[in-house]
Amino acid sequence: MVNPEKIEGLLEKLQTYVKQLNELKKLSNKELTGKFTNLNSAKYLFQIAIECCLDIGNHIISSEGYRSPVNYKDIFKVLNENKILPDRFTETALSMAKFRNRLVHLYFEIDDINLYKYLQENLKYFDEYVKYILAFLKKNK
Repeated sequence: MVNPEKIEGLLEKLQTYVKQLNELKKLSNKELTGKFTNLNSAKYLFQIAIECCLDIGNHIISSEGYRSPVNYKDIFKVLNENKILPDRFTETALSMAKFRNRLVHLYFEIDDINLYKYLQENLKYFDEYVKYILAFLKKNK
């Protein structure tokens, strides 16, 4: 059975990280990429925000007895298979997992300009993910 308190705690952390990313989003490209503390903060906050999403997904999968995911991207596929994430959002979620893997394993290949662009365009997807998780929790009370 899903532990709502555990998920709510992870959602709180996620919302904190997204709030911090939104502060960095206000910076110009030059301000973000020109100061290593801003740039590295954005990279790390993206990584842990996405990991919160993955941890939430893993908790749901484990608690509900869904099939075990074979990798991080597969977590979002399993959530989709079980109607927690809709098809139209799952591709976005998969790209989030792919971005997390690049941040962790191919960090030296992260282009600063693309990171700035990603920051400007993708924060809304965290809010969308939260919406689907909250709907799942509400449905399963």
